[in-house]
Amino acid sequence: MFIARVCANLLPFRIRPILDVQNHLREAYNLNTDLFDNLSSFPSDHATLFFGLSLGLWFASKKIGLFAVLYTTIFIALPRIYLGLHYTTDILGGAAIGCIMVALANTTFIRHKISATILAMGERRRHIFYPLFFLLSYQIADMFVSTRNIATFVIHLLH
Repeated sequence: MFIARVCANLLPFRIRPILDVQNHLREAYNLNTDLFDNLSSFPSDHATLFFGLSLGLWFASKKIGLFAVLYTTIFIALPRIYLGLHYTTDILGGAAIGCIMVALANTTFIRHKISATILAMGERRRHIFYPLFFLLSYQIADMFVSTRNIATFVIHLLH
């Protein structure tokens, strides 16, 4: 997601379909579009995270991974397109970023060197390992919103 956020901030701003008056789209009932005014549509954070997680599951189990990819496509990606929150290319770009990052993380070097070090630390220092991975799991479920808010606050403080 970090790479997706960097791309969204460095690439030219892309307005979301629902906010583009040329598209003549109507907002879904009770959809608060104010949240999206300053956020670029490309790439999709949701697609980055959930297609990346789906590919990670694919590496663990092809059946579960296939289910996760179908679930992500039907219940996460398509509704975001339908509601006008993203263009199809935003979803595809986010999915590509997520899948590339997970594929890189699944290389032999990462799995054997870095993961082995982290898992060994988990065996030696469980009192540190489990709370940190709980926080990481929470941040993933929250799409790193609190981390992004803290980072934005620090960046504004530094300026």
